[in-house]
Amino acid sequence: KLHGVLLGFGLDEIYTYSFMSAKLYDKAGLAANDIRRKSVEIMNPFGEDTKTMRTTAIPSMLETLEINCNKDNDSVALYEMAKVFLPREGVVTNVHGLEGTLPDERVKIMIGLFGAGDFYALKGMCEEILSVSGISAKYEAKTDEATFHPGRCAQITTADGTVLGIMGELHPVVALNYTFDKAVYIAELDYENIF
Repeated sequence: KLHGVLLGFGLDEIYTYSFMSAKLYDKAGLAANDIRRKSVEIMNPFGEDTKTMRTTAIPSMLETLEINCNKDNDSVALYEMAKVFLPREGVVTNVHGLEGTLPDERVKIMIGLFGAGDFYALKGMCEEILSVSGISAKYEAKTDEATFHPGRCAQITTADGTVLGIMGELHPVVALNYTFDKAVYIAELDYENIF
């Protein structure tokens, strides 16, 4: 049902890799002390650019939007049901007898736009996703999220304070890290907290 809602907005579905370079956290503007920088590292990666399991799907969405921008697309509207991997405490033994810590796998609903809407179009999409899920949410201004424009960013929560996600316009400084020539809007919603 959710895929139908997202496709109904005119969004195209994408699939991106769950592993990436930790350098993309810098490019996406994550602060040096951001908890999302604490990532699970792959023991035997293909290379330096694929050794970090992502904790947020924002860099993956921004990379895909940048590719589309570089191809001279005037407008792009994308979504992804993106898996992220959050480190957790505790040691487990796998079927091969190796000890390690398994990450908490979560799904994020990512939406990315440029030339295809603005802050309020993105907010309307988030509201409809939550409405279909039977959730009444609050949108509170968030000014300390380095990836987003400080005056055009909102944290989405339930009445009891459960964080459902974040949405807004990309910070101009972060946009300079990419090749965007127009405003970019992204949202990251926590699928499990919603459903």
